[in-house]
Amino acid sequence: MSSIAEIYTEAVYENLKPLYGNWEPGRPVKLGDFGLLRGRIFIYLGNIEERGISFQTRTDPAKDQKYFSSAGDTQINFYAKGSVASGGIANEKARVEIRFSSRKAVFFNAAGCSYTMIADKVALGRRVMDLFRRGEWQREWAIVTDLVEAESTTLAVSGADQAAIAFEATSDVPYIDLADAAIGLEVKMASNIGYQVVAEKGLVPLFGLCKIQNAFLWWGDEFNPLSRRMTDLNVRRALEDSPLVRTEESDEALFFAQLQ
Repeated sequence: MSSIAEIYTEAVYENLKPLYGNWEPGRPVKLGDFGLLRGRIFIYLGNIEERGISFQTRTDPAKDQKYFSSAGDTQINFYAKGSVASGGIANEKARVEIRFSSRKAVFFNAAGCSYTMIADKVALGRRVMDLFRRGEWQREWAIVTDLVEAESTTLAVSGADQAAIAFEATSDVPYIDLADAAIGLEVKMASNIGYQVVAEKGLVPLFGLCKIQNAFLWWGDEFNPLSRRMTDLNVRRALEDSPLVRTEESDEALFFAQLQ
């Protein structure tokens, strides 16, 4: 059975690719962090600045909302302040109810998102490939090259085939606008919820990764492209990164690029 971390990070990636979900969402992460990928979970090892790699950054001045809910497994209902809920009782404050019909369902909302990235990924790739050729870098290490910081992050992961959670506004707003990072929320009801984050400020819930990659493996007497549709992600990544798998004699088979 998949863990909450696996369910969450897989759902984030499938809906917001090429971005990955930070697990846990409150974990500190910054540009230049490098580490291992276990499925879609990033395991921190260090920062490239410790290895003599410096870089410039660029930030998108525009802010936006990152949102998704698991298709087919999630029902979302909004109730304005003073409206009558299904139980016949008027809501004193604005409210949003989320109902899940699968134990792998996820609701994710990050409002007021700012995007920052390493400005020159080509130059970064040259430095990484140079370290790799000198035996000072491992192929399986991935680098955080993109960050999404949110002014407010709210999420819920189902913990059973039938689950529900209701968030209520903490102020007297007429309705809940999920894109408005200023609206505070609190949990008014929860049933079978495996994990939740409620209107947390200043988290980095999402990031992008770059890594040394290889499109070819040695199968029999000829080189063939490594299928990007290989169903077992861990097996595919192990084959890509393994020093025991034969590739072309030249390092030209290897390239540094964004993980898609």
